[in-house]
Amino acid sequence: MLLFVSLCLQAQKPSWTELRHQRLIEFDWNCTTTSAYPRAKLGRIVEDTIRRNDFRYKLWSDRAFAFDLNGDRRNEYFVPIVCGAVGNCTWGVFTVGPTKLIGLINGQFIYAPRRSGHYPILITYAHENSSDGALATYILRDSEYSKVGSYYYVSAVPGATPLPKFLKKAHPACKRIGY
Repeated sequence: MLLFVSLCLQAQKPSWTELRHQRLIEFDWNCTTTSAYPRAKLGRIVEDTIRRNDFRYKLWSDRAFAFDLNGDRRNEYFVPIVCGAVGNCTWGVFTVGPTKLIGLINGQFIYAPRRSGHYPILITYAHENSSDGALATYILRDSEYSKVGSYYYVSAVPGATPLPKFLKKAHPACKRIGY
C-alpha cells in the first residue's frame, strides 16, 4: 500500500509544483447559476457534447460557472453536464470566442489558479465516501483538457493521506460551497 501511495504522489507532484504557490479558487455545483450560462452561445455545443458522449441525463446543463481561466479577459464556462447523488459531476469546459469544448473533467470540487497567462493546470476532487476522495490533475494538451497521471487518494481519516495543504488554502468562489 505504501508503494502505491508513493507512486500516486509522484505522478501528481510534478504537475502541482506550479500551483503550490499560486492563489487558487475552489468551486463546485453550488457556484453555478443559470444566469451565468450563455445559452445563445453554448446551447448547441452543450447539446452536441451530451449527445456525442451518450450522457443520458442532462438535468444541470442549463447553468454554468463563469471564470477567466487563461487571463484573456473572456470567461470560460464550466457546465455541469451530468451529476451524481454525492456531488460529483462531469463538467464541460467551454470557450465562446471561438465557441468550443476544451475538455470534460470529473469531480465535485475544481481548483484553479486565480490569475494565469495561459490555460492552467486544473485539479479536481471526486467524493468517494464520507471520508475519502480522489484528486485528478488535468492539463491542456492539443487544445483540450485531459487527465494526466493517476488518481491521488486522500482521506479525512487520522493517519491517512490528507488533502494537500495548498488545496486547503483555496478561496471559495461562492458563499455556499460543498454541502
